[in-house]
Amino acid sequence: MEKSLKKVFYKAIGYKTTKEKAAEMGLDVPFKLLGTKEEKQRLTKIISRVAKSELGKETLETAAKAGYTLGFVKLINYNGTCDNSKKALSLNLMGSDNTLVGTLTHEARHTGQFTRGSTLNLAEASLKKQIMMTRAKEADAQSIACATVFELKQKGDEGPYKQFSKINTHIVKPFEKALMEGSNSKLAAFNGWYDEEEVKDGYDDSQKQMLQSLEGYKNFNKFTFDSNISGKEIADSICVDKDGKSYFTDDPKILEKGKFAGVSKITMYVYKFYMEERAKNHGLEPDKSIKEIPVWSKEKKVYICEKDKDTAVKNQILAKAVQGR
Repeated sequence: MEKSLKKVFYKAIGYKTTKEKAAEMGLDVPFKLLGTKEEKQRLTKIISRVAKSELGKETLETAAKAGYTLGFVKLINYNGTCDNSKKALSLNLMGSDNTLVGTLTHEARHTGQFTRGSTLNLAEASLKKQIMMTRAKEADAQSIACATVFELKQKGDEGPYKQFSKINTHIVKPFEKALMEGSNSKLAAFNGWYDEEEVKDGYDDSQKQMLQSLEGYKNFNKFTFDSNISGKEIADSICVDKDGKSYFTDDPKILEKGKFAGVSKITMYVYKFYMEERAKNHGLEPDKSIKEIPVWSKEKKVYICEKDKDTAVKNQILAKAVQGR
């Protein structure tokens, strides 16, 4: 009798049990939602759409199980954010639901990256490591978002895929081509992310702003820039499927080269200027990874790093010396 009275009371006040919330979202574990009643209802609808994709459901449940909250905020330049320190996912209140289905998948994918230990310690990470990890995390999150909204399209919910395709042709085209050929579509989408120079430049700009902000940091000497990472470590920790295996089936060394780790001449200028000022004002060693960061050459239409230049010069000197014998 007591249980039935509770049910009547809970129904009257609109209370839902954890199990009921999960069922409404289409998940085994529900998200803790933040915001007004109307906002929570809208979030629930977005979650339930993502959860209709097997990959989407898996991605969301990773975040929910890790204790992340989900709410709306007003954003200007982004459709969503993932704050690992606060365990919070946020979606742009002004975004359309079709857009936010892909965005939620993308941001939830980041929680899985953090859960697997793919965190970036800016006090230690070399500039090259920062580039490689930041880019790979974004490329992976977009690859999973692309695969998820495509699964939804296959199930009759075409809006999210159409919206994703409008602004991510560099990802969608290679993804669809790989599907038609029966090859690795997640990898194709991942690699396609690196073909959009404006997107990469945006993340490079954030990195440069971070360097400039460090100049006045009290514990400046704690920033060592001496922790590096290999392409294989990136592939094994970020590009992970449900079975724990990496979907990055190319040679992971390519993540250390060319378009994957390369920057513009302007970005490299900022890196070098910052390291020179660091050495001059604080007597600290520069980041040795700079010589391994490829720089785009408009003239040669290729990425070239200082280390390669140094090797080429040494080889020329050696060749001349051999000829002179």
